[in-house]
Amino acid sequence: MADFNLKKGHNLKIAGEPAKVLSATISADKVYLHPKDFTGIKPKLLVKQDDVVSVGSPIYFDKLNPDVKFVSPISGVITEIQFGERRVIERIVIKNDGSKTTLNVSPMNVNDVTLEELKRVLSVSGLWPNIRQRPFSKIANPNQIPRDIFISVKATAPFAPESSFILDGREDYFQLGLDILAKLTSGSVHLNMSDSESSSIFTDAKNVTQNKFKGEHPAGNVGVQIHHISPITSSDDIVWYLSPQSVADIGEFISVGKYPTQKVITVAGSLISAPTYVKITKGASIDDILKGRLSSKDKSRIISGDVLSGESRSLDQGIRFYDETISVIPESTEREFLGWALPGFKKYSLSRTFLSALVKKKSTTFDTSMNGSHRAIISFGRWESVLPMDILPEFLVKSILANDIEEMEKLGIYECAEEDFALCAFVCQSKTDVSGIIRSGLQLAEKEG
Repeated sequence: MADFNLKKGHNLKIAGEPAKVLSATISADKVYLHPKDFTGIKPKLLVKQDDVVSVGSPIYFDKLNPDVKFVSPISGVITEIQFGERRVIERIVIKNDGSKTTLNVSPMNVNDVTLEELKRVLSVSGLWPNIRQRPFSKIANPNQIPRDIFISVKATAPFAPESSFILDGREDYFQLGLDILAKLTSGSVHLNMSDSESSSIFTDAKNVTQNKFKGEHPAGNVGVQIHHISPITSSDDIVWYLSPQSVADIGEFISVGKYPTQKVITVAGSLISAPTYVKITKGASIDDILKGRLSSKDKSRIISGDVLSGESRSLDQGIRFYDETISVIPESTEREFLGWALPGFKKYSLSRTFLSALVKKKSTTFDTSMNGSHRAIISFGRWESVLPMDILPEFLVKSILANDIEEMEKLGIYECAEEDFALCAFVCQSKTDVSGIIRSGLQLAEKEG
């Protein structure tokens, strides 16, 4: 076991923290599949409109890796296939028929199954997209063997669900998932937890290397943890990672032979009437999830994911595949006149620019205001102060903007992912989209590498 104490970072104190109670199980009238939720795939449809599908039926696959299938989480009818520019698939809508017909496979004994058979079953089952790789934060290639596999059960992102709570009752499936993952790597399965973790599901986990992290966000990000445990050194240095619920899903599928259709998420934010945990059908529409929970629809920003690294979505879209949070905050529509000259008692300040820094508050109601416009990058050391990685973010960003791949590699682009730099964007006095620039740098490095 290794212990890490990260000094840099910051936990946002946002109004609307979810109560730790599972308040509802939400059945989905429709589910929405968005291929754009996945980085670097080229989807190829296996269905057409009006087709009838079952739970676990393959809906599309990745043309770049045909073994990777994406399946339906409900039984029903394909009611819409929406295309965008250049015939890019924007979304696939499936209407629930309530029959719950399921494509089953025979349960497997993990001790007897071969590595190739395990990969084949996970690919066909539709669970393989749960496994992602670094570098490039994309779906793992089943034809590769990762150096290590990483799982973070330390939740530090705003409104992120507590891992031990959402896995309550699934302890055996989680351990079986860990045993399966251990067969997929030549190295270690790293289970990374908080230094104060007390849940036996994690502290007594077998077949893993346990690591404990102390620190504020983004200390819970798996990319930050990989950086401190065993850094990625090149584009060929492949590691895999996945969420705790995904680990339990893999264990459940191997044990039961049915595709797991549900997951637990948090619904939180200052515009949610009762922030809480809910169990949803994967791909459920945001309208179904938020029904009866929004205190205001007119001036709200609905975010699939956390407020730092999530994506704005409308009610007629589904929650993103990897997200375990729906955040709702006020939409800012007006600019504050001479806001910089006011004392700012109600403003959230990390730099002690406003008097609010002298007042200790339990939480602040955030809105979408940027509190200023985009301007040139100024070296104040703000990015470095919240990034607990031995990386020079400002120089890395500038090398990306200059398309200098050699310099990007020297500065550690292969260790990066956009969510690890979301806090840098939040504190940036220049209003620079640091996360977006990091993503473009990864795309360039992968294309030219």
